[in-house]
Amino acid sequence: MEFKDRLKYADTLYVSQHWASYLAGATDELPLDLDENEEKAIEKFEKEWEVAGVNSETLDNPLFEKCAISGKMSDCVEVTAINRELIKAEEQRIETENKLEKLSADNKKTFENVYQAHIKQEEFQQHPDLKPAFRAKLADMFLAAQEKGVTLKLNEPSPQKTAETVGKEKPANKDQER
Repeated sequence: MEFKDRLKYADTLYVSQHWASYLAGATDELPLDLDENEEKAIEKFEKEWEVAGVNSETLDNPLFEKCAISGKMSDCVEVTAINRELIKAEEQRIETENKLEKLSADNKKTFENVYQAHIKQEEFQQHPDLKPAFRAKLADMFLAAQEKGVTLKLNEPSPQKTAETVGKEKPANKDQER
């Protein structure tokens, strides 16, 4: 995904002034006076967010805001940060859609029926964040089957025999009656 497309998943955050230069990439070294909890908080922040820019006006004039890393009120710098999880989810969605486009009409129909049936299960209702990964894995399985020449179809239920239709069935000859 190109950088300009990634910016759609950006948000304005406020980070403590003494962390801004490190997060913006101006230096590779963390401030020396960090404790273990602050280091963990920064690591967590960096896993979730990618700093794309710093509002230069707030470098000289920090704002008293709630820091996105520590959660405490402090002198903060405004940064534009891209949410890494949203990017990952969007990339997975695009990849899955590309795979589904390669499926035949029959396989697409079966795929949707199977997918819809599974996501109605309680575990998907309780954990909706599992749905994209399941959809991606299911698409992989259907595409692999199709590449091997297999068309997947749902079993159509056979019509139930009623008492009327059972009584009307007669054998073709008397030998079959016995």
